[in-house]
Amino acid sequence: MRGVLHWFATGPDAPPIGDMARVRQLYGIKRWSVFLSILLGYSVFYVCRQSFAITKKSMLDEGILDVQQMGNIGTALLITYALGKFINGFLADRANVRRFMATGLMAVAVTVALFGANKYYSLFFLLWGLHGWFQSMGAVPSGVALSQWFSNRERGSWYSFWSASHSIGEGLSLFMTAGVVTWLGWRYGFWAAAALAGVAALVMYKTLSDRPETCGLPNVADYRNDHASDPSAVPLTTAQAQREVFRNPYVWIVCLASLAMYITRYGMNSWGVLYLQETKEYSLLAAGGLLSLAKVLETVGTVASGFISDIFFKSRRSVVTIASGIFTVGGLALFAVTPSTDLGDLPVGMRPHLHAEGAVDPALRAALAELGVSTDDATRFSVTGDEKAPGWVLRSNSWFSGWGGCRVVDAGDRLRVFKNYQIQHLVGASIYGMGIGCLIAFLGGLIAIDICSKKASGAAMGVVGICSYIGATLQEQVSGRLIQAGMTVSETGATTHDFSAAMTFWIGSAVVSLVLSCFLWNARARD
Repeated sequence: MRGVLHWFATGPDAPPIGDMARVRQLYGIKRWSVFLSILLGYSVFYVCRQSFAITKKSMLDEGILDVQQMGNIGTALLITYALGKFINGFLADRANVRRFMATGLMAVAVTVALFGANKYYSLFFLLWGLHGWFQSMGAVPSGVALSQWFSNRERGSWYSFWSASHSIGEGLSLFMTAGVVTWLGWRYGFWAAAALAGVAALVMYKTLSDRPETCGLPNVADYRNDHASDPSAVPLTTAQAQREVFRNPYVWIVCLASLAMYITRYGMNSWGVLYLQETKEYSLLAAGGLLSLAKVLETVGTVASGFISDIFFKSRRSVVTIASGIFTVGGLALFAVTPSTDLGDLPVGMRPHLHAEGAVDPALRAALAELGVSTDDATRFSVTGDEKAPGWVLRSNSWFSGWGGCRVVDAGDRLRVFKNYQIQHLVGASIYGMGIGCLIAFLGGLIAIDICSKKASGAAMGVVGICSYIGATLQEQVSGRLIQAGMTVSETGATTHDFSAAMTFWIGSAVVSLVLSCFLWNARARD
C-alpha cells in the first residue's frame, strides 16, 4: 500500500536549471502540453460521463432497465462524485497530477467498458457508483495543474478556457456516442467511449507533467514575477495550507454561493425542457433549440469571463461574478414574467385551408393576421406533430424564419396557433446562459483556487465541489416535490404542471448566490 501511495506522490524537486533561455523554452513547451492535456483529457472524462444519458432510450426499449432504476443509478454517481471530489481534492495536492489524472481516466474506461458488458441492475448500480468516484479524479487535478503552471494574473483566462471542456465533451458525446449507438447498439456506445478514454489516458500519461519544480523549473509565481503576497514569507506545508482552507471565511462564502448557484443550474438542466413545454407551450424541438442557445452562450460566458477579469479588472473576480449573478437572475426573471408562445385560436373552419406543404392562401393569411401573424408570398407550410396532435409550421424564406415563424396545432375542437419562439425568451436564454457560464467557472472553483494557498488548490476545489453537489441533490428533491404539488389532471386524462413555485425556488437561489457573491468583494488572491 505504501508503495502505491509513493508512486502517486509528487516527485522531489529536481536541481534548478541555470540557463534562463532553457527555462523559458521548457516552460513554454510544458505549459501548453499541460493545458492541452487537461483540456482534452477532461473532455474525454465528460464523454464517458454522458454515455449513460445517450444510451438510456435504447436500454429502455430493450427492457434492460426501467426509469426508476436509471434514476437510482444516476443518484449513485452523483453521491460518489461529490464525496470523491472532496476526498480526492486533498489527495491531489500531494499527488503527481500526471499519474493521478491518467489513472483516474483509465479507471473510468474500465468501469464504462464493464457497464456496457453488463445486464444486471445491481452491477449497473455498483459500476456507475465506482464510475462517479473515478470521474472525480478529473476536475480536481486539472485545477491543481492550473494553479501549479499558471500564475494569478493569467489563471482566470486559462481556467475559463479549460472550463469549456464540459461543452467539448458533451458535444463529442452527442456526435460520437450517439452515432455508435444508432449504428451498432447501446453496448457499443459504452465500449466506444471506453476505448477513447483508454487511449486518452495513455496519451495523458506521456504529455501531462508534475509540478514545475520537479522539472528543474522555478515556481510559476517566481517565473512570472506574479506574487500575491510577500515572497519572503515563511512558506506553508501542504497540511498547513489545507487546514487554512477550512479557516478561510471567504471559502465558505464561495461554498454557499456555489451551492445556491448549482440549485439554479441543475434546476434548469433537469426541468428546463419540461418547463418550456408546459408553461410557455413550446414544442419539444423548439424547447431544445432554446436551451441549446443558452448552452452555446454558457460556453461563451465561461471562456470570456476569465479573459475579462484578467484584462480589465486585474484578475479580481468579484466584479465579473456579481455582474454574472445579475445576468442569471435577470434571464430567469425574463422567462418567469413574459407570456407563453400561445397566440390564440383559428376558426375551426380554417382546417381545409391547412395543407401538408405549400403556400398560405388568402383566407388563412387574413385569419392569421387577426392573431398578429404576418405572412407573405414566400410563407410555406411544413407538417409537424404526431397523430395525437397533428400540426403545421409556417415559415418564410428569411434567415430568421426558424426563430420567428409560428405553428398551428389541431387540438380537435380548435386550431391553436403558437409562435415558434418569443423574442423575450431568446433574450432571457442568452442572458441566463452568459451569466451561469461565468458562475460555473468562478464560483465552481476558480475563486477558491485564487484565495487559497496554491499548495491547497485541490482541497479548495474539493470543499467547494461537495457543497455544489449538495445543492444539485437538494434541487432535485425540492424541485420534484414542488412540481409534483402543482400537477393537475384534465378531464381527458392529460397532466400539466404549475412551475410557479419551482421557478421561484430557482430564482430565489440565484438571488442568494448573487448576494453572497457581493461579500467576496474584498477577497484577495494568495500565492
